[in-house]
Amino acid sequence: MSILHYQPTPDFRDTGRNVRQYVNQHMDIFWDIFKPLMPYIAICVFLDLVITEHFMGINPQTGEPYNFVLFSILANYFFVCLIISWHRVIIHGPDSYRPMNPLKPTKGELIFIAMAIGLTIAAFIAGAVAGAISALISPVLFGFTIFFLVFALIYAGCRLSFYFPAKATGNDITLREAFLLSEGYVLRLIFAPLFAMWKIILLIIAYVFATFAALFILGMVAGPLLESGAGAVIVQFLFAAPIHLFFNPILTILGVTILSNYYQYALQNPRKNDNDEHFI
Repeated sequence: MSILHYQPTPDFRDTGRNVRQYVNQHMDIFWDIFKPLMPYIAICVFLDLVITEHFMGINPQTGEPYNFVLFSILANYFFVCLIISWHRVIIHGPDSYRPMNPLKPTKGELIFIAMAIGLTIAAFIAGAVAGAISALISPVLFGFTIFFLVFALIYAGCRLSFYFPAKATGNDITLREAFLLSEGYVLRLIFAPLFAMWKIILLIIAYVFATFAALFILGMVAGPLLESGAGAVIVQFLFAAPIHLFFNPILTILGVTILSNYYQYALQNPRKNDNDEHFI
């Protein structure tokens, strides 16, 4: 019997196992949400491959065309639709969630997207400015700055992340409130994905190795087909499709479930984080 409502847990090991089990039990809900989004993502991936193969210049260092990625960036919008919908599955329950309509986003959904874009741009600008200044001062300082920035951005991202499950489910919250609510959850948000995603990561690694082997064999048997524009696009799309249309979405909902888990737990257990023996 499927669990209707996800039950949040504090320990990152338990959370990883519970998240994996919950997603496995509700793959039918995942496909109900993702199937309408798949054609848009597939078209975006295909268009990038076509433009790269037929219209982009050749990189003199690699001999390969420069990658065109504009439509892949656009495809991220449909992944955001999946993210918002899955937050609602976890928090509202599979029996009462409302999926996001990609063609008719609500005001709250647009704010969710705008905040995600804004924080990404802010992080990029902060990193670029800090990196440029440190590089001008000293190469050694530049290395330390990059090292520090990686950890700072991970920390800031974790502390602000509770904003998104709140906004996805219609709760008003500020970045400051999200930052305060997430106190004590940074390490859990970092380690829980390792326990939730390790199986799918191994499958991805196996698929990548199998893909390289298949491309090598195909190149020996039908080399001219791979070198032709249309043939290259079709082959690349066939091998890229499972990554974009299965593996990435599964990793996405695993991550979303972890985030919703700790957001719900923080709401249900205010100001108890420091005294709970399960926290790290």
